[in-house]
Amino acid sequence: MITENLFFALQRLQDTIDTLILWVDSLCINQSNNDEKSKQVELMGSIYQQAACVIAWLGPAVDESDLAMRALDNIGYQCLSAGSKMGPIGSDERRRKNHDMHLKLLSISTIYNDPKATFPLHPVIALFRRPYWQLI
Repeated sequence: MITENLFFALQRLQDTIDTLILWVDSLCINQSNNDEKSKQVELMGSIYQQAACVIAWLGPAVDESDLAMRALDNIGYQCLSAGSKMGPIGSDERRRKNHDMHLKLLSISTIYNDPKATFPLHPVIALFRRPYWQLI
């Protein structure tokens, strides 16, 4: 049975990608069999690690969730760019870049601690209160 949530997720995905192979846990796992669910949950870490791409459907856009997603995407991008190309473990290059990354992350955090900043706190909180996060 396809849930309303899965219906909306599939509807959203159909316009974005030509061909897509999906593993949908709510369909691939017998939801009425607790033993099967427990066994599959143990495998989920491995399944997600081996996936080429993981899409988590949080629900349709409401309550300024687009604003929250853009803010979180921006933070993620800045953090990734601060930590990219670190160099070999133990190298002087890595120590220098580690220090640079630390300074960059500190500067990112100060931006969002600035009272004048327009970080969308309430939309982000609403996003993290969605039912999806109760599953994790």
